[in-house]
Amino acid sequence: MNVIEELKGLENHFFQLDKEGGVATIQLRFDKASELMDSHYLSKEPVMNEDFLNRIRTAFELIPPSYQLDLDVRIWDFETYTEAKLQQLFHDNILLEYKAKRRLARAKNNLAFCLIGAGILFFVMMVAAGRVWPEGGLVHDIFFYISDIAATVTIWEALGILLVEGRENRIYRRSLISRFHAISFHSEQEEC
Repeated sequence: MNVIEELKGLENHFFQLDKEGGVATIQLRFDKASELMDSHYLSKEPVMNEDFLNRIRTAFELIPPSYQLDLDVRIWDFETYTEAKLQQLFHDNILLEYKAKRRLARAKNNLAFCLIGAGILFFVMMVAAGRVWPEGGLVHDIFFYISDIAATVTIWEALGILLVEGRENRIYRRSLISRFHAISFHSEQEEC
């Protein structure tokens, strides 16, 4: 059997995919509603924990980008939460995650631009030193070798941040805003 043929539709083997509607249903199960929250934050409203947000990030990666997600969260014990409250918390926490990732992306972009500036500065220093110091020698060779490496590495790292990490971050942020078809919280006790 051809490996490429095996990969086609593999997601359908694991998840419920509605090809006509373009919706993938992901079901998550938790014992308690508090498992979704980060107990270390003493905030006005509960902050969802990183584990839950990582599950969502993983769902974005597992499901083809052409599908929206229908997230079905099944909880055995709602504790003091209601379905409506959990949906509101989810909505608010997704916006908080979006804002935090956007702020982090801006900080990384600023760092990348600083690295590009440093790389250009190393390159200009190397060119200027080459005009002033045309003679060879050990110190000359070491200076140019280090300047060349410094210019290349700083610009290379900056481009990695801007192009690779920036793209990944944009895709994740866009997914947070646009890929949810629906979210629902259900009590597993009702089904038993």
